[in-house]
Amino acid sequence: YQKPYPKLWTSAQSLPGVRAVAEKGLNMMTSPNLGCFAPHGDLERVMDEFNRTVASSGKPRGDVMVLRRVFVDETEERALQKLDNVYYHWRYYMSQFRPHTSNAKAEVQQRLSEREENEGIVVKAGSIRPADVEIDRTDVYNTYDDPIITGPDRAIQRFKHYESLGVTHIMGLTAFGIPVKEVIRSMEILSRYVMPAFQDGTEAAANKELAVAV
Repeated sequence: YQKPYPKLWTSAQSLPGVRAVAEKGLNMMTSPNLGCFAPHGDLERVMDEFNRTVASSGKPRGDVMVLRRVFVDETEERALQKLDNVYYHWRYYMSQFRPHTSNAKAEVQQRLSEREENEGIVVKAGSIRPADVEIDRTDVYNTYDDPIITGPDRAIQRFKHYESLGVTHIMGLTAFGIPVKEVIRSMEILSRYVMPAFQDGTEAAANKELAVAV
């Protein structure tokens, strides 16, 4: 009954799924397989597949929303104080899948093709057992595409890169086990220092710019 009705989104993570969404001219919501703590290159591969498929399909180009774990603070040093939280959160996610090493560029095709079921016991005594995955966390911003735990300037740099790939929306997961007041403070910093870099004051242009939602 609502006109215009809210945008409808179709989720896709694997390359076959991305092609299927693009061929139909639909809006795509994605977080490339294994998402958090995945190396740079996964999203580029996904967006290349999406853009090439759209170009050959003859259908209108849908919008693209990317899920990222985002915590922006006034400085990167302060933001990284939340790194252990997002790492612990990710270990619960990884309990459902076989872990991949952090030296993962050679594994991009496998990660984007299919998920592998974990044959181990995931739930014990009613609780999920977090995966025992050790990864290099010494330089998160340059090593991994997700999470984005940094200051405003580097957040803008990452989002501008996404925009150049054809991403139109960011869905930021900030509530990964940190106090609500810290989540709200990061949202305020995002809105004050990051979002203005993607606006020029006109509604028409704003619809074309990258949208950041938390």
